Amino acid sequence: MKPANARERGNTFVCFHGFFNVKEEFKFIEDAFNGYNFIYPNLYELFDNDSEDMNIWIKNIKEQLYKIYEEVGKFTLVGYSLGGLIASICADLPFVERIVLVAPAYHYISRNEKKYPNISSLEEFELKKNNISLNKFTSVYTILLNLFEDGLKNSNARMLFFQGVAEVSVDYYHCQKLYQNLHNPNKQMICIGTAGINMLEDEESKEIIASVMSLFVAKSN
Repeated sequence: MKPANARERGNTFVCFHGFFNVKEEFKFIEDAFNGYNFIYPNLYELFDNDSEDMNIWIKNIKEQLYKIYEEVGKFTLVGYSLGGLIASICADLPFVERIVLVAPAYHYISRNEKKYPNISSLEEFELKKNNISLNKFTSVYTILLNLFEDGLKNSNARMLFFQGVAEVSVDYYHCQKLYQNLHNPNKQMICIGTAGINMLEDEESKEIIASVMSLFVAKSN
């Protein structure tokens, strides 16, 4: 089911990447929404290693979203993994019309034990490739985990969550509890039993996500 005349209505998707900045992982969504406008901010370009302000990354990202809004109007914000966490913090911005969160990394660090994220060697390489200090990143990431719930709780946007039940590093139950505590009446969660955090690489999961997203957007137009 593909919504029609999307560009004429000014509909835009702003997609936040995961730990790996690979915009191709969203291509199947582009295919499902032919004619819509897609924007892919590079979140790592907005990271500041030198600032003593630990919230500067989010400030820079929100400023970028304001600029996008000035150009295209209200939009749908899509976040995957790390991008899902950041998108959640931005969910209460008044121009975010819809928010779609795919395997948001809400429990990648133990906040109680204050451990570093369970970052793999490949993810660490991705940070280095983008000239981001691992120590600074993990400190900022820990702070982000204390911000995302307020962003969602204060949001009036229509919400759609996709969560893989078979995930270990991103706790499904933590996301489910958060979802249950949201008072937003326009929310929906889709749980995919066999999927993990890499659901954007799984063909069955991608088919489910594209189909449900098409209905979600069509219903809210």
